[in-house]
Amino acid sequence: MNKFIKFLICLVFFSGCEQTVTKETYTSGGSFYGLMNPTTSGNQHLHLGEPFSISLAVYQQDDQQMMAVGLQQRAKQLLNDPKNEIWIEQVPGGLSVNYGHYKTKKSAQKQLGKLKNVYQTMQPGAYQFAVVKLIPMPDPPEHPEWNLASQNCGYSLLIASYYNVPEKKYLSRKKDAVDAVSHLRQQGEQAFYFHGYHESLIFIGCMPKNVAPMVKSLLHKKHNHYYENSQKVYTVYPSNKDGNVKLPNLSYFVDLEEFKAQNNISK
Repeated sequence: MNKFIKFLICLVFFSGCEQTVTKETYTSGGSFYGLMNPTTSGNQHLHLGEPFSISLAVYQQDDQQMMAVGLQQRAKQLLNDPKNEIWIEQVPGGLSVNYGHYKTKKSAQKQLGKLKNVYQTMQPGAYQFAVVKLIPMPDPPEHPEWNLASQNCGYSLLIASYYNVPEKKYLSRKKDAVDAVSHLRQQGEQAFYFHGYHESLIFIGCMPKNVAPMVKSLLHKKHNHYYENSQKVYTVYPSNKDGNVKLPNLSYFVDLEEFKAQNNISK
């Protein structure tokens, strides 16, 4: 259900438009779309149990490589970095210069507070402030043909997402998304995944632009709920008459051309 329709329902039937999102585990025959288990990675900068780092700056201009290396060298001198804890990461649209590996967001924020004292010396100019960040997992190398980015259809149905929860030692959202697609394909579904920077998405179907509305309706009826990390997601709406009303979040169709443009995917 899109936000506009939710707003109309809220406006017509309920007392206000405040909402609370809740989650409920779907356990019909087992966990839906795979299990949430910690996983290791070949990424040399992903330390198991230390998923956080500090982004000193992100460069997106033409000379981003030179600027990132320059900051890395200055930071190494100022912070006395014999363990090679200052590293450069490719991020959407540019390069991020990162510092350290931390078990919790709180410990990274504590170190960030100390860095503020030397930040101006390390990073002259009007650049973005240093921030705590989650180190992303690398993409699983298998089944590139299941990646929605490789398809040229008109519409696909978005039914689920996975995102890492480092506080619960869950860092395998990309692997679990690929496993979910494999499971759905074994059941005869035309399933796809897409790994974004912060979350992995699960899609069903690859339909042309001129697809008949009835075809879309039948597919949506079969997969009408939306899931996050194997849990069905609900939105709670307040009502003066009957108390809170809990409605499930619904899957929805994505225009693939617009989706690729929003995620900087070349055609």
